[in-house]
Amino acid sequence: MPDPNPTTATLARLRAALPPLARHGRLPLGPRALDAALGGGLALGALHAVAEAGPAGGTGGAGTGFVACILGRLAGPVLWISPRADLFPAGLIRFGLDPARLLLAAPADDTASLAAMETGLRAGVTTVGEIGGGEIAATGRLGGRRLALACLDQGATGFLLLRRVWPRWKDRAGREDLSAAFTRWRIAPSPSRCQHGEPGEPCWHLRLLAARGGTEGQWLVEPGGEDDAAPALRLVAGLAADAAGSRIRAAG
Repeated sequence: MPDPNPTTATLARLRAALPPLARHGRLPLGPRALDAALGGGLALGALHAVAEAGPAGGTGGAGTGFVACILGRLAGPVLWISPRADLFPAGLIRFGLDPARLLLAAPADDTASLAAMETGLRAGVTTVGEIGGGEIAATGRLGGRRLALACLDQGATGFLLLRRVWPRWKDRAGREDLSAAFTRWRIAPSPSRCQHGEPGEPCWHLRLLAARGGTEGQWLVEPGGEDDAAPALRLVAGLAADAAGSRIRAAG
């Protein structure tokens, strides 16, 4: 029978028995405020959801660049799944991702993409799945949880790159089955900084909507560069958090 009135010592033992939030470690992204909001860096061996925003329903490539900056700091092959088959691998070099590491797959539709993504994660391969958004809702809670469990079991990091879904994702976040994701992001292009009279690196408005064990926040960032020893991202400016930005996301 569980103790109906647990003591402080009992509660401490229960907390110690819980698995750590980031069982497979963390990857610092560079900006201190961003890493602090994440609880020390991006959790590895976990599922992350990135929604693109911007012109044409989020097809400007901001999410692709953001994910590529992270992948460039990880080792091993990367399975990149895209039904549109429009990824330009050589363009990822500027973000620090060697195209020679890529394994490309072009399933017929989003349903097949989700299945391929789970297969890649269960093989222990870092996996990116470009998804339109509608199939996330169609799979129900089970779909997202299967991906998250595959990440956790195999220590593989997964990214759901959601297109054509903002602002519907914002309005129906609970229906898109993204609660299984360790972090949820919204990213949109922003004007770059001029350097010597020429356009500079891409600049992104990055918003952390949810992070287990972390806090919400938003920043202007740019790529860290091609050198894999450089940080994944550089801070351009911190942005004032909205009323929800100060809420702490409990472990779940």
